[in-house]
Amino acid sequence: MQGARKDSLVLFIWFAQCCTVALGEISMARYSYSRLGTFRTCPLQYKFRYVDRVKTEVGPSIEAFMGSRVHDALEWLYDQVRNARTPTTEDVLVIFQREWGKDWSDDVRVIKEGLEAADYKAVGEQCVRTY
Repeated sequence: MQGARKDSLVLFIWFAQCCTVALGEISMARYSYSRLGTFRTCPLQYKFRYVDRVKTEVGPSIEAFMGSRVHDALEWLYDQVRNARTPTTEDVLVIFQREWGKDWSDDVRVIKEGLEAADYKAVGEQCVRTY
């Protein structure tokens, strides 16, 4: 493990243990990739999100929204297969598009400059086609 990454991980574990002791919890701390990434990006953000559990009034990211719609479409596909049906790729795409439209709201955040919701929708459609 590289020096800076190792130092960051050691600091993260120390920080998490201190917070666990401070809260009086006696349980094994859980470290997910997203928690580690949050801590590496900003230890204070980690504290707010996972220790203090501060709620934010921000809508879902476009990446999470797109992933959920792909998941919805694939879940529908597996339900069909489980019931001895064989939908086409186009059938699954119709479900993806229906779920996208049904669940879309202006609260979905597109942060990356130069990209729009339509770009992410096209990526989601490609994920369904490739699957």
